[in-house]
Amino acid sequence: RDEVLAGAKQQATGAAPSKAEYRLLARGGHVIWVREEVTTIRGPKGKPLYTQTLLIDIGERKRAEEERERLLAAEREATARTVERQRRLDLVREAGQVLASSLDYRSAIQRVAELAVREYADWCVVDIIEDGSPLKRVAIARAELLSQEAGVAPDQEPEEAVRTVVETGGSKIVPALGEAPNGRKKTSILGGIDARSAICVPLPARKRTLGALTLARTGSGETYGADDLALAEDLAGRLALAIDRARLYREVEERADAARVVAHVADGVLLVDRGGVVRLWNPAAEAITSIAPADVLGNSAVEVIPAW
Repeated sequence: RDEVLAGAKQQATGAAPSKAEYRLLARGGHVIWVREEVTTIRGPKGKPLYTQTLLIDIGERKRAEEERERLLAAEREATARTVERQRRLDLVREAGQVLASSLDYRSAIQRVAELAVREYADWCVVDIIEDGSPLKRVAIARAELLSQEAGVAPDQEPEEAVRTVVETGGSKIVPALGEAPNGRKKTSILGGIDARSAICVPLPARKRTLGALTLARTGSGETYGADDLALAEDLAGRLALAIDRARLYREVEERADAARVVAHVADGVLLVDRGGVVRLWNPAAEAITSIAPADVLGNSAVEVIPAW
């Protein structure tokens, strides 16, 4: 309004023609957009005689422009969502390739943590339980652009919040979904880091928890949401699968070594289950008793082994 009034005052002094667009409150209470075109009418000697003002209703054009802006904004938002989804897919794909390429799950976990902080988090921490030992921190990764301030790093030992996630098997996200972020309130998941938002999810494998994956943002980015939680759980599942597969492979190798020992030892060795059925009959047992494996395996020891 001040601009329009100032323009009218200036026009009254005989200034050059002017144009302005503004809104008016109509008598019915609704708002209309108008374009004001003001021209000074002058006499033969150039003296200003009067001004001529046209008010043109441009509401239709403004509505079209607003609709165009709305559509452009929706297009930009859709494009951003597509780019974000592709980033997530790329992260999952690369993580899968890393985890599938090696049975050394410790080094693979570190590489996945470094992938996660490339664009998705400022800090990534992985804690696992190895061979019945207590929960141990095995991987810590930091975003490259994060300043290396002295003393700013996660604790070397898993925090109580992380232990709770492992014990309960339930994920934790701070701030909670649907809760407005508080810029003054820091998360309590990772000790030693003032994070704006963090996610901690368990590593599930065969109805047990092998550890936890924790992601944290310390910068000014958005807080983690439901989609981020789903992605973290996907990564955690892949990490757990890789750890479990490597352990199973090691266990199979150990059992294969034991089987080779049993097969070549000079003593007769047999295995009987709790039901009394023979499950293993090594070559030495066959040689000593003259009973073929086909006659004894899967049968009751009482029935097939004389004087049992």
